[in-house]
Amino acid sequence: MKNAFILAVLTLSVWTSFAQGSSGGLSNLQGTQSNSLGQSMDALNSRGSWLPVENRYSVDGTPLAFELGGNKLVLVANDGTNYNIPNGNYNAQIDQFVSVISQDSIYVMNALSIDYALMNNKKMKRFSGEKERARFYEVLASNKDVYILKKRQSKIKPGGVNKMTQARTSNDRYYMVEDLYIKNGDELEGLKLKKKLISKLFSDKETEIKKYIKENDLNIKDENDFLKIFNYYSTL
Repeated sequence: MKNAFILAVLTLSVWTSFAQGSSGGLSNLQGTQSNSLGQSMDALNSRGSWLPVENRYSVDGTPLAFELGGNKLVLVANDGTNYNIPNGNYNAQIDQFVSVISQDSIYVMNALSIDYALMNNKKMKRFSGEKERARFYEVLASNKDVYILKKRQSKIKPGGVNKMTQARTSNDRYYMVEDLYIKNGDELEGLKLKKKLISKLFSDKETEIKKYIKENDLNIKDENDFLKIFNYYSTL
């Protein structure tokens, strides 16, 4: 990933640039669509900060889920207003949507003001469960109260350290973890793509599903194939 020095500030700055409250200026723009970042900042009440890069050491890679540049981020507020966010991205380490303003400053949007987001036309919405705190998931597919979700989480792998001198031999590095989840009513749990899902998720249409899988040469362990199977099941 390029511009790691830009991205490291995302982790450092967001903790002090969090929003205060969830309504604020929303009433000023109800029923409108904002194309101005300034309007979006005010209306979403995010009160971000412009902070320089102040790293004690370097972290290679990025906590952002999407490449820099060319992203289309639309935030839909709780009142239904759409906000187009320039240079938008999703920080998968701290679960926040951001706008990368320049090489040394970013703006953090208030998650409490957001109903859902469209990140490059991918819908992302907050879900929570008994064992999972509320965070944004990408909605891959849905059928009534059942949602197939993808969680993106950025973590840091520690760099190398010389055991004798305690000097760093390599930088820490961000890495992205992607996991599938299923939301069924109030339950939210991890989803492992295995053959037994056929009888677990599609028990009432198991015969039709097995026929569909065979005729279309699908593998339920493959994410794209699984989504085709789930979407077909939704039509039955």
